[in-house]
Amino acid sequence: MEILLHNAELLSIHGRRAGLRVRCGAGHLWVTQQGDARDHLLGEGDSFTSRLSGEIVVTALAASRVSLLPGGRFVAEHSNRTPDRPTG
Repeated sequence: MEILLHNAELLSIHGRRAGLRVRCGAGHLWVTQQGDARDHLLGEGDSFTSRLSGEIVVTALAASRVSLLPGGRFVAEHSNRTPDRPTG
């Protein structure tokens, strides 16, 4: 599944997420997951593979193309709500 996100749009991924790979095809993404204390910043060609089952939130830090690659059953919802920006 490929999704285009505008700057500051959110993608919330629910369901069985362990093993799901989030790939940045273009742009810049901020990926967080419930239960994971780290934030993951992805640029073009980078990916994040979930090892946990918590909800995943992907935020576009610029217009971005996101690919969700199989690893479980999931439902993805996106929003144009502006998130808090990561620091550092």
